[in-house]
Amino acid sequence: MGAFGCDPEWGHAVSTDLLNWRHLPPALTPGTTGPDRNGCWSGCTVIADGVPTILYSGLVRKSLALEDRVWCLSQCLATGSDDLVHWRKHPGNPILADPPEEYRGRLNAWHDPHVWREGDTWYLLLGGAYKDGSAGLTFLYRSADLITWEYLHPFCEGTVPGEAAIYTRIFRAKPEVNGIVHAHAPMCIVLGLAGVPVSAVHLASAKFGPDGLPVYPTPVYVSDNADGDAIAQTIGDAPGMTINGHG
Repeated sequence: MGAFGCDPEWGHAVSTDLLNWRHLPPALTPGTTGPDRNGCWSGCTVIADGVPTILYSGLVRKSLALEDRVWCLSQCLATGSDDLVHWRKHPGNPILADPPEEYRGRLNAWHDPHVWREGDTWYLLLGGAYKDGSAGLTFLYRSADLITWEYLHPFCEGTVPGEAAIYTRIFRAKPEVNGIVHAHAPMCIVLGLAGVPVSAVHLASAKFGPDGLPVYPTPVYVSDNADGDAIAQTIGDAPGMTINGHG
């Protein structure tokens, strides 16, 4: 946990009923030196041969020595006492220092380790994303001891959802917006093509915003940032808008 702009740490609390919680000292805090001196990012906890073990992403910011790393992130390990109160970081951290060689310099994310065991082998997934925003992906590793890892291959790769620029550019232009709904309501499309103004109405029949929402006149598939910026400019301060012939 950590407020925006602060160095994250792993908070710790216990409960007997999942309703009432008692705070304990943080399990992990950033070190004064080392690969997590600017933050202990998220990860996972497992029991490895009876030993509570955390794998997490460590952060170093603005380090010239590590400038070729992705946000200067690396993967670290810590082991805990039986009561889970005291945790010791592995002296050899980071256990994974860099992304796979063929991806170095191409990513802007490489973090959040998740591990599981099959037989005598541990497997690890790490999330990543390309700098150009074209896709997110995960990387698969394996190990016999959670310390020494062998990279296998990308586990899966996705693409940015279609018309994502509607969301990203409105959020960028209007930081006060908390949520966006994008729909292709047939009636809105028909009314828009007929030149009939459309208003925003709540399910309880309460209208909000002005009579007649702003209209973007071009029936466009919003596939890039330029279209997204035009949409954000069109909506202005209105609670919604229509794209003519689109939704």
